[in-house]
Amino acid sequence: MNSTLMKGFIRNGRVETAEPINLPDGTELLISVQNGKSGEDEDGWDASPEGIADWLKWCDSLQPLKITADEQADTDAWLKKINDYGLVNMDKGMRDLFQ
Repeated sequence: MNSTLMKGFIRNGRVETAEPINLPDGTELLISVQNGKSGEDEDGWDASPEGIADWLKWCDSLQPLKITADEQADTDAWLKKINDYGLVNMDKGMRDLFQ
């Protein structure tokens, strides 16, 4: 199957291409829709200078996360529990690697 990449736009509910297409009637097309602004990279992030400035402005607008002393203690206890489990089972994991 041969493929050709062409650029087009939707106008009045129809696809319009930037240049004429020389294809026979009935040719099947696969259309990929690119959402977003010009300058977006493949992950959907606007990588233009304006897009980066908007993202930084949004980041600066975020309020700091407020964690109570009880929440911090609970988090610390879970982290210790996970760390202790890893230390206890580390040698088992190493043994399993070489068996």
